[in-house]
Amino acid sequence: MTWGTEGDTRPVVALAQGLQARGHEVLVIADRNGQTLAESVGVPFEPMPGDFRALMSSQTPTGEMVRSGQSPARIWPELVRSFARPAMRLVVDRLDDGFDVLVGSSMCKVPAEVIARRRGIRTVGIDLQPFTPTRAFPPPLLDITTLPRAANLPLYGAMNLAFGLIRTAFLAPLVPKASHEAGPVPQLGAWSPTLVPRPREWRGDKPLVIGELQLATAPEPVEERLRSFVEAGDPPVFVGLGSMAGVDMTHFRRTVVKALDGRRAVLSAGWNDFDHEDLGPNILTVQRAPFDWLFPRCSVIVHHAGAGTAHLAARSGRPSICVPQMADQSFWANQLQHLGIAPAPLQRDTVTTEQFRHALESAARLETRAREIADSMQHDNGVAAACDIITA
Repeated sequence: MTWGTEGDTRPVVALAQGLQARGHEVLVIADRNGQTLAESVGVPFEPMPGDFRALMSSQTPTGEMVRSGQSPARIWPELVRSFARPAMRLVVDRLDDGFDVLVGSSMCKVPAEVIARRRGIRTVGIDLQPFTPTRAFPPPLLDITTLPRAANLPLYGAMNLAFGLIRTAFLAPLVPKASHEAGPVPQLGAWSPTLVPRPREWRGDKPLVIGELQLATAPEPVEERLRSFVEAGDPPVFVGLGSMAGVDMTHFRRTVVKALDGRRAVLSAGWNDFDHEDLGPNILTVQRAPFDWLFPRCSVIVHHAGAGTAHLAARSGRPSICVPQMADQSFWANQLQHLGIAPAPLQRDTVTTEQFRHALESAARLETRAREIADSMQHDNGVAAACDIITA
């Protein structure tokens, strides 16, 4: 079970694909926007109640908080209230059908832990970003990058207290208690150890970092118009800010087009609606694109630095320009910068033409380092490691 954008659903579908290959029956329960992806690779899927895209883009309290730049500390409780009750009811019903193991990922990791303890079901938790305390960086989901290092450990303590309150006050009353409880819940870190070098406070197998969860087969074909454009000239710049709905992209789009100065580029609309615009012969606009195929064929990748996109960009061997907007995106943008494969992050609503031009020039000088990082990521096999643990 997971909930959120495609960046949350794709790793769970990849894991389900790996478990299927070993002969296991699986069911993915996630936001309805992930159904096409799951069905394209033959993974059984059931949608969560509600619609994450509509929740983030419509005039809802959550959407308004995201658009106005509210802190994650205010956004996450609203998300819990928006989906927890019907989602947990659905998952408990499915577990009663006879499933042996519950895997909770991303925003569903804490609900899965509650279900496990209350229902006596064996459970595995998966994080797409680090939650284990360290002085090296603040909790990624808090979107804090400017505090002194001495504040980082207390912030993890505060975050864990908040998660404890969510478990006991909000989630536990939703799940009937069984006659016996499950054992400890293994916590797997589904990120590349290349992108997050292990801090010295992390001892032993806490967290147990398994690597990125990658799909074994490409989930979507390449549109002919995209293939033709990419192959018709020099490698283009890719520009896309992912599943960010309900935000005004006008300033950013105009700034990018002006700063490109005639460079070839692919602009991906994602959950926005400018893919129908004609921006000239050197710029192709698309609603979405298969990143696995496209990124290695680009010169520079401009993205929002969500966990999944950051990994795909780094694995492609191409430099990045990061434009983080919320949650863990600033963390991944900083990681790519510290590794030397991206310049300093840009701000979507305030970036100038000159700043974007400078970022393009800076990124072009990082090609050698980008290839080195990509080479070191080729050994990651998070799906195999996770399958070994789950089926042990």
